[in-house]
Amino acid sequence: MAALLLATSMVVAPGLAEGQPPGSGEVASAASAATVASGGGVPDGLPPELGRTPVRVTLVSGDRVTLTRVEGRLATRVDPGPGRDDVRFSTQQGAGHLYVVPSDAVGLLAAGRLDRRQTDAAGRSQRAGDLIEAEVALSGDGAGHPGRSGFASARTTLLRNGEVVGETDSPGFGRFAVPPEAADHRLEVDVTRPPDAQLSTRTTAAWSFRSAHVDGAEPEPLPLLAVRFAPPLDDHTRARAGTTLEVPVTVDRVGDVGRVGPPAVEASFDEGVTWSAVPVRRVAAGGFVAVVRHPSRAGFVSLRAGAHDDRGNAVEQTTIRAYEVAPRR
Repeated sequence: MAALLLATSMVVAPGLAEGQPPGSGEVASAASAATVASGGGVPDGLPPELGRTPVRVTLVSGDRVTLTRVEGRLATRVDPGPGRDDVRFSTQQGAGHLYVVPSDAVGLLAAGRLDRRQTDAAGRSQRAGDLIEAEVALSGDGAGHPGRSGFASARTTLLRNGEVVGETDSPGFGRFAVPPEAADHRLEVDVTRPPDAQLSTRTTAAWSFRSAHVDGAEPEPLPLLAVRFAPPLDDHTRARAGTTLEVPVTVDRVGDVGRVGPPAVEASFDEGVTWSAVPVRRVAAGGFVAVVRHPSRAGFVSLRAGAHDDRGNAVEQTTIRAYEVAPRR
């Protein structure tokens, strides 16, 4: 599974170019026990901790990717799934992600039939034994492309049965040792961007889930949800004052998540001081539309959302200044 992305269109990610993007390469089939190391340590945008302990990810194709360090450099090894020894794999690095693409998935990606995030090996929140590893992407555009952003302050905290297990000063990243017994957990992230940031000035998110010891060598992805907005804005990330905007909304899922109901959405026009509920209706293909009515004055729209499934997994997330409202023409 791919990294969980909290995305609206307030941060535009550079994305990966067509053809051979920066940091791309080829990994031979692991039938020949191939391991390819990236030069210069961990590529820009990826968590510096990545690979210090082996990270194992199973792609939707059934192929297993292992990320480790070889002489200080990030190394990628791919073990093909059953009957896939002739498949070759390419790697693409960019915007904080490491995509491992099987040769038989290239056409599906080009046709839009496969979400590229499902080939991401770098970002995943998971539990291995009694170690919980959190990795969530906090910025991106409405199409799901990850983005980069500086931050003035950041905090990632894990709670177990209401008590703090640990916290880091990284934006969405942390490794936490926990007791083996089943318990209720809450992962909280709070990130503030630098003072000169115009949009997405502060992002908070909290995931609630239940977790217990994971047997064996294969990590288990955490059951997480994320509400993703894709507002139709202009090239300057703006809507118009006094108008009504229909915002497509989807609920992304990672791990063993149950049936998910409609998200609850709220909007604020005073940077989070007060909030108003936003009507949400279901549309085709399992998505939703939130109807945001802008005030007659210029300013900014902040968005707050929550979603849960029928197994007790839940998310609460807030973006202050998600997009701008420009004066009427």
